Amino acid sequence: MARFSKSDWLETGLQLLSKNGPEAIRIELLCEAAKRTKGSFYHHFTNRAAFVSALIKHWQDSRTKDIISKTNAGANDPRQRLEDLGLNVLQADGDLENAIRRWSAVDQDVAKVVREVDTQRVNYIAELLAELYRLDRQTADDLALVQYTVFVGMLMVGTIGKTDRRAKLGKLLSKMSDSTFGH
Repeated sequence: MARFSKSDWLETGLQLLSKNGPEAIRIELLCEAAKRTKGSFYHHFTNRAAFVSALIKHWQDSRTKDIISKTNAGANDPRQRLEDLGLNVLQADGDLENAIRRWSAVDQDVAKVVREVDTQRVNYIAELLAELYRLDRQTADDLALVQYTVFVGMLMVGTIGKTDRRAKLGKLLSKMSDSTFGH
């Protein structure tokens, strides 16, 4: 049997979280899902709290920082980067995002990371919008917050899983922004 890495544990945790919510983040359930022993778990993590800390950091890195890096590595044009970002977001696991947000309502450490992620995401969108439309920073921040709030709102009302619906809403937001701020 191949060695189960720390990253494997973290991805298993994110899958469990996505499918079953924060109450599934228990060592027994993780071991069952991973088909590994508690010894294997404790080889990588000293306890559940250490796992949760690493899990939330992994979510932040893989679902925000890595997406921003991937988007930046693509095109130089801000419009293309916004489109690339939209395509990357279309692939997001809406159930995972929703589970993390539910979890943040009852766990201060998770809430802190969610706030950091929201800030990182909004700031990145604002940078792209400021460059694309030549907006002052406050207007770019406001527009980015509106766009991000639409994404989070779709999570809450359950439309996030419908990729074609998300794509249409993203295009509508872009058209609205173009008609308001385009030159």
